Amino acid sequence: MIKKARESALKIIGALAAAFGMFTAIPAPGFLYQLSRDKNNNKYILCAFPAVGLLIGLSWRVWILLNHWTGFPDILRGAGLCLLPLTITGGIHLDGYADTCDALASYASPARRREILHDPRRGAFAIIKLCAYFIGYFALCTAYDPESVPDSDPDICLILLFIFSRCLSGTALLCFPLSSNQGMAYDLKSGADATAKKVILLESALTGLLLCMTSGGCLMAVTALWDFRRADRIARRDFGGWSGDLAGWFLQKAEFDMLAVWIFARYISNIFL
Repeated sequence: MIKKARESALKIIGALAAAFGMFTAIPAPGFLYQLSRDKNNNKYILCAFPAVGLLIGLSWRVWILLNHWTGFPDILRGAGLCLLPLTITGGIHLDGYADTCDALASYASPARRREILHDPRRGAFAIIKLCAYFIGYFALCTAYDPESVPDSDPDICLILLFIFSRCLSGTALLCFPLSSNQGMAYDLKSGADATAKKVILLESALTGLLLCMTSGGCLMAVTALWDFRRADRIARRDFGGWSGDLAGWFLQKAEFDMLAVWIFARYISNIFL
């Protein structure tokens, strides 16, 4: 029994190390680095993917507390909240967002759009969309005022936001058709088993349920699911299936839209209360 428990713990640690090694820019210690390079740990890497969202959510909370203690201006708080996800992930999902925006703007055939996704060059539409994304995201982060929402629900909502987007992104890659039989997404899906699919679906359901139990969280969950449905339709129709770039594009859109509806719902409710 002790041996099985040890093996299970190593699998969990290995999956977490692999997820953080692939989806973050955080350098890993030697032992964890070796675990992250073990291909056997890739079986459950997408199940551990939401843990990256937990880290980002907690980093947001720490930054908010630091700003509260120091009295930094709102614009500095917003800048930190805007840049923390990018700093932790290294921009891996924004890369997919930019590539997908370029491909969608081409209005080309699915085959041509897949070629654009793999083109390392950045087109004008990718740059335009990234600039617009950061302006909007920075504005939303600056608009969030922790002092106006003294209850604990906002902290939970903002943590679950980053977890839920990664649960749905992992679900798309593991459970939905892919556009190609090669690349990172294919390797992750082909290396996973039926248990991994069940785990990511369970994680998605539990995170969505927890989100709905918080103030304003139900609206956020519905928004993310709407984006997920729309992204799946676009992936199948315009690309022939999902890919790593499309999963990153969806993740960024879901996080932006969930934060937007939560912020606007708070301001609107304050008007009428």
